[in-house]
Amino acid sequence: MPEWFGLLLLILVSLVLYLVDKPPWSRWGNNHGAQLLSDFEAEGRTVHFAPVEATYYGSSPKRSTSPTRGWLCLVDGQLLATGHYAARWDVCVPFETIRWVGSVVIHAHYGHGPDSGPPGLSWLLERKRALIVGCNGPDGWNVHAWTSAKQKELGTLLAELCGLRWQELGEGFSDFDPMGGARL
Repeated sequence: MPEWFGLLLLILVSLVLYLVDKPPWSRWGNNHGAQLLSDFEAEGRTVHFAPVEATYYGSSPKRSTSPTRGWLCLVDGQLLATGHYAARWDVCVPFETIRWVGSVVIHAHYGHGPDSGPPGLSWLLERKRALIVGCNGPDGWNVHAWTSAKQKELGTLLAELCGLRWQELGEGFSDFDPMGGARL
């Protein structure tokens, strides 16, 4: 038996034991939101709005290349979002940095999000109402967009907690900058 075979066997057994203890697919299921809530409560954190399933459409100026499904909640004076599959698009926005909260109609691809259209039509665009949050981040002005079945309830509570007015706009493009933009 070659020497590398024992090493390979040790690596495989270690990997199996790791996956059994904390499987990567545990973030995928519907139980992840309940697990997040239970973790927050066990840590003694203040939960303003329990985690709800949401689809993240990225932030401007750094837009995500495709929608990312995950969970969205309000905890300890922060808007928190975590992805199902990876932490790449996790978001944490303190309430004091938020300057704009509202709802806008966006164009999204079919097949993404909890209210997605028929399968196989991912090349088609559909119009969806999205929760939009404008904030001052460490890298400047950011605008985040999510869709969720409970986005209006979460958004109105977020606006209230931030001392802002909930704004429901139609379709259009804006950076939602509180200073406005100069027309050229």
